[in-house]
Amino acid sequence: APQWAIHYSLAYTSWSQFQELKAKSTAGDTLFEKHEGFKDAYRIALGTTYYYDDNWTFRTGIAFDDSPVPAQNRSISIPDQDRFWLSAGTTYAFNKDASVDVGVSYMHGQSVKINEGPYQFESEGKAWLFGTNFNYAF
Repeated sequence: APQWAIHYSLAYTSWSQFQELKAKSTAGDTLFEKHEGFKDAYRIALGTTYYYDDNWTFRTGIAFDDSPVPAQNRSISIPDQDRFWLSAGTTYAFNKDASVDVGVSYMHGQSVKINEGPYQFESEGKAWLFGTNFNYAF
């Protein structure tokens, strides 16, 4: 059996359908309306898996998320930006039916400027995500 595997994905989301955020009353009056102007976006990812032995499996990956929010439409209500992801994880198999997964991801969103009327803001997203999962097949 191969010890290494390479994984890849390319995801496309048709965000351009989201052009405005609008709320209306039951009488049909517009209560709130905001232009969003999203564009279509994609996510590309590349990862590896190393099968160390019958018990241990190790994984790593990197991904890029394209923001659907054009710079001129960025707002403090949706301060979205392009993001890079780095991930690593492992699986320990106790037997053929039971295993546990542990993983960690770091997300880094690029620093972006946001103009809201006469005000200018800067936004940057960073996050650590941790996960644990117990698997049992029956």
